[in-house]
Amino acid sequence: MPTYFVRDIMSAPALTIHYEADLDEAAAMLESNQIRRLPVLDDEGQLVGILTQGDVRVASMATAVDPYDAAATTWLTAGDAMTHRTFTVTADTSVVEAVKMMLAHKIGGLPVVDDTGAVIGMVTETDIFRLVVREWSEE
Repeated sequence: MPTYFVRDIMSAPALTIHYEADLDEAAAMLESNQIRRLPVLDDEGQLVGILTQGDVRVASMATAVDPYDAAATTWLTAGDAMTHRTFTVTADTSVVEAVKMMLAHKIGGLPVVDDTGAVIGMVTETDIFRLVVREWSEE
């Protein structure tokens, strides 16, 4: 199999969300785009975390708000629920290195960043599966 780089298989541009966005908005964005993770950006557009479907589910269950309680003000943001420790790759990272990173950290996707740290795409296990299927189909 030839050497592939993240740029060859990543999804671009990446869908992202601001850390102050309402968690319901983030959940709707995940669902409507049929994706499982969103890079979370700060005011300068820099990556500060990643929000997964699992993060949304856990945060929603942990802070359930009684809709009949007029004093309820516990509304979560993407920043409240996101995973802060985020691993990234560049477009020039080999797919093998990206897969090793995903396996080592037990994660299903990585934001792809440029030289300034701006998110330019995402590479996920699905992108890798598509590459494997494409390669195996050509044999």
